[in-house]
Amino acid sequence: MSTINTSYRSQATTSTQESSTLSPTEAKSAWQNVLNQSLDSDAKLKGRTIYLGEQRIERYTQKVSADMEKFIQENPNATPEQIAQHASDRISKHKGYETVSKMTDDYFMSRMMARAKELMADLWE
Repeated sequence: MSTINTSYRSQATTSTQESSTLSPTEAKSAWQNVLNQSLDSDAKLKGRTIYLGEQRIERYTQKVSADMEKFIQENPNATPEQIAQHASDRISKHKGYETVSKMTDDYFMSRMMARAKELMADLWE
């Protein structure tokens, strides 16, 4: 994690001469747009088995928001492109974690239901 921050920090310091510092609202909108696009794609999946669910989406949204606030504080001279790239990386990381968590839960539930069916079949024999 620190290597990622360091690389962005070095990129941000080299581009300081090229661009001015973004205001906090401009910086937030730079990463918020990327997050909104991800949330829009999640909303299209509602009702399908690959849908993460409201709690998981809220959890990864909060994690991304916290990571991005920290990134902007550490890199005040980051360009909108750097902020968007970092937001995309953070979204992929946290969304991937929540996806694996959902897959684990779904697998556990399917195994539990299969075992319950076995026990019910044995009960009636």
